[in-house]
Amino acid sequence: MKREDFKQVQELREAGYSYSRIAVVLGVPKNSVKSYCSRLGIRPGSRDQFADEDGALRCRQCGCEIDREHSSDAKRFCSSECRMRWWNAHRDHAKSKVMLIVVCANCKKAFRSYAGEHRKYCCHACYIAHRFGKGVVHDKRTV
Repeated sequence: MKREDFKQVQELREAGYSYSRIAVVLGVPKNSVKSYCSRLGIRPGSRDQFADEDGALRCRQCGCEIDREHSSDAKRFCSSECRMRWWNAHRDHAKSKVMLIVVCANCKKAFRSYAGEHRKYCCHACYIAHRFGKGVVHDKRTV
């Protein structure tokens, strides 16, 4: 690899690119990228993505400044309440391998369910409607 490639490798890896992707972009062998990153301890996403221009970390939900503790993990939220609020509002950002697309037994709409839940209905109203013979009802959680 050339000297100018090293800086690009670091920037791309910190931005979250894989070894293979970096190798394709720069036209260098994948193992060269891998060994360079492991030698210098460059990890994917290690750049502070949530820092503002002053370098202060900001909460994804409320935007307040987060105190940097003596932790190696970069915090993204100021509290567990903000974390739960953000993830409940942004369920589509979850990269869960256990999410399944299931079809509601009542309204026949597809919805997301976690594996192992064995859900048949997209919402409680569909369960009631199917079980007790009322009209077809569905909520906003359907896909």
